[in-house]
Amino acid sequence: MNILLLSLLGCLAVALPSASAQKVKWCVKTPKELKKCEHLKTKSPDLDCHLRSSLTECMRSIKDGETDAVTADGQNVYTGGLRPYELHPIISERNNKECCYAVAVVKSDTNFNIKELSGKTSCHSCHQSIGGWNIPIGTLVANKQISWAPSDMTLENAVSQFFSGSCIPGISKDTYPNLCQACKGDCSCSKGGEDFSGGEGAFQYDPH
Repeated sequence: MNILLLSLLGCLAVALPSASAQKVKWCVKTPKELKKCEHLKTKSPDLDCHLRSSLTECMRSIKDGETDAVTADGQNVYTGGLRPYELHPIISERNNKECCYAVAVVKSDTNFNIKELSGKTSCHSCHQSIGGWNIPIGTLVANKQISWAPSDMTLENAVSQFFSGSCIPGISKDTYPNLCQACKGDCSCSKGGEDFSGGEGAFQYDPH
């Protein structure tokens, strides 16, 4: 059971057998997810909750056999299917009411394109958000612009090497100082702590 990548937490909890011989070790990425998982655990004793620092760490823990499952946005299913993870989705949720578009914005006098971002400075709305992280970084990895070998380094390290500096609110400032270098405040996803956080904040970023 160590190759599962899931996209809907509630469905698996409902689908779990009531008399399972082995507990399902669910990997969660945030304290909020942990709280939800612990609540579901009260409904199903066959569920165990394990907190990791990021989706990448969860996928690594599944590959290593430490946990069994994780929830992920559709954009991250692609990453989970790559080596060395080679995970497989078993439950999906379709939502026809919401749609997300990721838009890259540069100054009008910019003379480079999306294939020439290496060495540039970037600003993102929030770490691991769909529009600010998953889609743009996933696109750069899929197009082989960001060179990333999951067995050698974290995705965040690869991004740190790709850009000369960034403001990625919500990332660990101590672990990835280069990814908070361009931030104005505390590099958090809070507007009170970081002026460049969120979509509106990222629009305000000026590299000069």
